[in-house]
Amino acid sequence: MQIRLISLAAIIIISLFLLLTRKIRYDIVGILTMLILVFAGYITPTNALENFASITVIVFISAMIISGTLSDSGLLEVAGNILTSRIRNEKVLLLLLLSLVVVASGFISDVTLTIAFIPLIYSISSKINRPSSKYLLPLAYSSILGGRYTVIGNLSNIIIANEWYNRFGHPLGMFQFAKIGLMQAFIIVVVVVFLITPLISKREQKIRSLKEVSVSSYVVEAQVSGNSDFIGKSPKYVEKSLGVKVIRIVSPWRFIGMVRKIKEGDILLLKIKPEDLPLLLSSKGVKVSERGPTTKGQLFELLITSSSRIRGRKIKEVPLAEGYNVSIIGIASGRNLYRVPEYMLTPGDVILVEGEEEDVARVASIYNLLPIGGKGLKSFDRKKALSSLIGLGVAVIMSSLGLSMSISFLTGALVCTFGGTTTIRKLYEYIEWPAVIFIGSYLSIGNVMITSGLTGYIASFIHESPVVLFVVALILANTVGYVATAIILAPIALSFPNPLMSATILAMSASASFITPFSHQANLIVYNTAGYRIKDFIISGTIIIILIFMLTFLVKF
Repeated sequence: MQIRLISLAAIIIISLFLLLTRKIRYDIVGILTMLILVFAGYITPTNALENFASITVIVFISAMIISGTLSDSGLLEVAGNILTSRIRNEKVLLLLLLSLVVVASGFISDVTLTIAFIPLIYSISSKINRPSSKYLLPLAYSSILGGRYTVIGNLSNIIIANEWYNRFGHPLGMFQFAKIGLMQAFIIVVVVVFLITPLISKREQKIRSLKEVSVSSYVVEAQVSGNSDFIGKSPKYVEKSLGVKVIRIVSPWRFIGMVRKIKEGDILLLKIKPEDLPLLLSSKGVKVSERGPTTKGQLFELLITSSSRIRGRKIKEVPLAEGYNVSIIGIASGRNLYRVPEYMLTPGDVILVEGEEEDVARVASIYNLLPIGGKGLKSFDRKKALSSLIGLGVAVIMSSLGLSMSISFLTGALVCTFGGTTTIRKLYEYIEWPAVIFIGSYLSIGNVMITSGLTGYIASFIHESPVVLFVVALILANTVGYVATAIILAPIALSFPNPLMSATILAMSASASFITPFSHQANLIVYNTAGYRIKDFIISGTIIIILIFMLTFLVKF
């Protein structure tokens, strides 16, 4: 028996070492670990494969679908743009924006949130003439912090909740960690804004390829209808509300200058940044010209080259909406223009188009257009936003009523999928399949630790100390990752005399991946984007972890 426990401990240590070195992909490490445990007789093949249909995996997949649909709807960008258009003070704006990220991260993937808000951060830093690196790291930290106040906010909490259900036969409440999680998150956000942000190095990443190029502003044309909130308002009010520059107003009956109020039927020629377009596209009673009635999707930038087949043609003569379900939203050109539909395209112009990525790629290929920018911007899709919010609400309510968490979130995911405009192909793209494989395979370690008795040995070794549990979880989270940390330590934490307290401590520490850029995907995204140094993460992360430690034990003891 002793030899088998030592052998099992050796397998786990080697597996953790492979995760730490990152020489082999983490999902491959998970599969190899599971196979070794099966061949060594620690777990049967049936029990190992059952983990792929566990509550943890089903809830994770369902949550990824819900968060992906919500992110693709453009709702987050609209909410962020509303904040930036209303608030001018840098500190207040950052406080509110990061608080929004914290709240949203309780239900949306932290990685998805970070990616969704990066264009908005670029827009804010441009407007207030500050380097974007001052705000991207706080963005990543806030998305990680916010994911800890619900049991589905991050993977480590899902794993802890699943282990709790397996051990005690009843689920943890959806907001079991809300009191301590939100308190920590909002206090740390204040510290981040007023202390950590000034400490972050003012470094900007240089552009290294065409994919990193983006046009700073476009000219778009929008017509005001009868139910618009801008009727009777001045052009200056439109500029302040939407973050645009009104170039001119074209009236259906005569040319009108900038002195009078906006009227129904007026056509506004606007200069706008790509990041601010979701707010314009979602504005009531304002229709962007040339936008097809059925066109939905993302916004992409296409360069007109000397070999482009639409050069020398007016925008209104390019039939993209009818043939390809793609619309030209705006134009970036060094020449003056009076009306967007009448503008004649020439090499060097950049058009902003809306459509599904597949359709836009087909248009670019057929008309010899060169895509620029690495990723499409999101336009606001009301139907998709509504269906994703309803799906999220259904999942939370069903789970709060005591129904199975897996059934609750699977139902919510189905509502998002069939209630909106999401295609089945897009649904599969929302799911992070390597993470699914890793979780499903690595859960075998947790099962084996319980059945073999290794959990009890480790618990007695750390003397059932919450402080030691916190420190061990913290070290593992910042080295091998928060998923492996939760899988290994959840069975140990729940064997403590006060399992609810230890589960809460583990939830706060297992996801405290702040010290290195490689410990969490959100950190890695901003690390690659803004040119941070390792020192930035060490200094900032250490401050945050000290605060988490103090606040956790202040509340618990």
